[in-house]
Amino acid sequence: MKLIYSLLLTSWKKLFFAMLMSIVAGGLYALSIKFLHEIITSDSGLMLVFYKLNICIIASTAMSVFAGHYLTKVYEGQVSDLRLSISKKILKADFFHVEQNSLQIMPVLNNDINTIGAFIKTVPDFFVSISKVVACVAYMFWLSWQLTAYVMSIYALVFLVSMIVFPRVHKQERMIRELKNDIFEHINGLVRGLKELSLNKKHKSIYVQDIMGPTSRKHSDSLTILGTLHIFVTKIGELIVIVSLSVLLIKYNDIVVVDSGLLLEFLTVVMFVLPALIITTTFLNNIKKVEVALNAIGKLGIEYQPDSEAKQQPVSPIGSQPEPLIVLEDVGFEYGSEREANGFHIGPFNLTINRGEIVYLSGGNGSGKTTLGKLIVGLYRPSSGKILFQGQEIDERKNEDYRNQFAALFPDSHVFRGLQYIDDAYLQTHGERLIKMLNIEEIVNIKDKSLSTIRVSSGQQGRLSLLRSLLEDKGIYLFDEWAANQDPLFKLKFYGSIIPDLKKEGKTVIVITHDESYFHMADRIIKLEDGHVVRQHSGK
Repeated sequence: MKLIYSLLLTSWKKLFFAMLMSIVAGGLYALSIKFLHEIITSDSGLMLVFYKLNICIIASTAMSVFAGHYLTKVYEGQVSDLRLSISKKILKADFFHVEQNSLQIMPVLNNDINTIGAFIKTVPDFFVSISKVVACVAYMFWLSWQLTAYVMSIYALVFLVSMIVFPRVHKQERMIRELKNDIFEHINGLVRGLKELSLNKKHKSIYVQDIMGPTSRKHSDSLTILGTLHIFVTKIGELIVIVSLSVLLIKYNDIVVVDSGLLLEFLTVVMFVLPALIITTTFLNNIKKVEVALNAIGKLGIEYQPDSEAKQQPVSPIGSQPEPLIVLEDVGFEYGSEREANGFHIGPFNLTINRGEIVYLSGGNGSGKTTLGKLIVGLYRPSSGKILFQGQEIDERKNEDYRNQFAALFPDSHVFRGLQYIDDAYLQTHGERLIKMLNIEEIVNIKDKSLSTIRVSSGQQGRLSLLRSLLEDKGIYLFDEWAANQDPLFKLKFYGSIIPDLKKEGKTVIVITHDESYFHMADRIIKLEDGHVVRQHSGK
């Protein structure tokens, strides 16, 4: 498994050190069992044996705790690194693919990472347990290889039963993982659609009872089956062990000729080694759970592996090349088949956008305005054609730097509280001025490079996002229906003051809008219908 291999490879020296400590701890553990047997069977020198026993068991416990703590610290750090690594990979992955799987991201970063983390946390116990098993089995062979073979056959039988049942267990775990995704989607709909559900009594009742209910009950039933399977495996294992050991106690002279003292010592070792065997078996079986989690991560279009992406290349700064600024040559974008329910196709587009120009994209709902906007800013990669920025074709190597030329606000843009990425000097010089210009000085201020609050009305949240984008001081701005939920006075300020001021600063502004009453403020208007440009004209 690549995950385990990668985690082990990155910390093999620390792992080797902890394994040595675990092996020594396991040896001392086995030796303490020998001393315990001497106390039980001997009549003299008990105090000396008692001291030896205590020294061994204390040393073994201390070394096991230290090794466990040491490995836990190493792997907890790697779990954190894993979460950050996957987060970075999500940000580097194809935007359209991640956008289509957005509801899976939160379960992955929580449930699946926690599953992997829980598994990694058992690594210390596994190595400590495997050391105990090796040491105790070696001691058992030294006492009697025949009895050891008998006990190992019992364990093999228990393990075989587990292997027969666990495919059903893993099937249930995969089903539970998929149902968790469905439950998360339902909860997301409950929270985001709270207004709509609150306004419709029948919809509200049906959503909980007929939509959330079956999924929740199926998840509950699957968890019940999974728990029952685990109990079944455990109890069957206990049954096999108890019956087999009972047979050994009753018929041990028929199985192998040993005296009762040796048999007692041997069974003492068996009792000590059983918990370690259980931990070892559980660890091996949990590998399948990790595979389910990794499969969920893989569905996002990313993998846990060292970065192997092509080296990114910069694009020329705005203004360093003659016009036009952006050119779309036969650019098309498609998803699925137009015959499919969720399939669509737009383009081809042949457009130019000049530096310092104010361009409005207009058209009805579903005409392709937002998709075209995402193509222009580099969030979507064209299915056909090419995009040129100051004469340079934008390919995968240049796309990240190309995106960085834009500040964009979409209807679903998130309101970030932190402003740590904003240039200090620019923030200090313009932060307070922009807050006053946006008429939000009474509700928010900037402290320690963060907004004091983001718990405001939807219109005010839009202004907070606008504040952030203006503080970014980018060369190109795209606003997708930004003013739709602003009051008339501020809407006039946005179209009549803020956008013209950006142009005066040499910025290029692209506005997706239905507000025809402000079309005269644009340098150019591009109208779309059914994913095609049907008209271009001056707004003046």
